[in-house]
Amino acid sequence: MLTSFTHFRRSSSKSSVSAQSRGFTLIELLVVSSIIFLITTVIMLRQDKFNSSTLLRSLAYSVALSVRQAQVYSTSVRETSLGSGIFSSGFGVYFPGALAQYYVFADANSNGARNVGEDLPGYKIGSDFTVKDFCASVVGTGALHCLSSASGPTHIDTLTIFFRRPNPDACVVTSTAGSCALGVAAVYSDAYIQLASTHNSDARSIKVSSSGQISVCAPNTTAPAC
Repeated sequence: MLTSFTHFRRSSSKSSVSAQSRGFTLIELLVVSSIIFLITTVIMLRQDKFNSSTLLRSLAYSVALSVRQAQVYSTSVRETSLGSGIFSSGFGVYFPGALAQYYVFADANSNGARNVGEDLPGYKIGSDFTVKDFCASVVGTGALHCLSSASGPTHIDTLTIFFRRPNPDACVVTSTAGSCALGVAAVYSDAYIQLASTHNSDARSIKVSSSGQISVCAPNTTAPAC
């Protein structure tokens, strides 16, 4: 009886030592490492997309705020330039064909358009984002004249949103049509500016109505869906 018990203890001890010394195999380590790598990659990609969407949203509101700034300048007491003593000018926002930046300008000569020397400090879009497109909606028909249009009368190279003192309503002008001179009928009813990320398909649009309403559209909506 004692001999059998001693043999059982020796067998159990050998089995335990064998199990402890075996450890992980190379294949098991590779599988675990691959799973960790995959999870980390997914988390990093999602985080990058979240950061990009957040920055794009912030940029859209910054552009909308610039338009609002021009509107406020046009309805408040602000000099065309510091020390000029001229308070009667309107203000506007100008989007050129070069899509790296845009400008807020003071209409010093009161012709309802942006001229040389009227720009306030420009606003840069940033290397990670771009003005993908801008459009103007024709009064009555709703037809869109856009930067992205290939050619013809629907293609535009510039977009101007102008506010004439003391009226908060917006006047929209493009390189194709429209004028904000006094007494000239409006050609466009709304303006749209679409911002996009250079790293993914995310886009955000700003809509400016002729009534003066300025709004940031839902993600990835395009004119005139906003």
